[in-house]
Amino acid sequence: MAKALMHDSYSISEAAKHASVTVHQVRIYVQLGLVAPCETTSSGHRRYNAASVERLRLIHAAVQSGLLLGEMSGFFQALDKGNCRALQQEQATLVARLAARRQAVQTCKALLSRLADRATAG
Repeated sequence: MAKALMHDSYSISEAAKHASVTVHQVRIYVQLGLVAPCETTSSGHRRYNAASVERLRLIHAAVQSGLLLGEMSGFFQALDKGNCRALQQEQATLVARLAARRQAVQTCKALLSRLADRATAG
């Protein structure tokens, strides 16, 4: 379970740590428009809030589940625009993609077992 966030804003390294990603990953996600800092300090440092960290956590979990970064852009665009209908459609699309990947993993496991069984039987 993720820890509750206690501060108003976080440095990029703090946000990355709370989201279990690297600073490099955060920078990539920012470049792709998947997440944005909540503010930039007068010295040019980007700050991230709890919502940004939650978004980073979602991106990390989605990537770990097999989704591609580009597959998530429509979801975040709809979220940022507050477009509920598009958001529901994008969510359904992502859930369907996750289900397809889950099925592909099950198929792969079955094939691995079958090949391993054949190798040890002969």
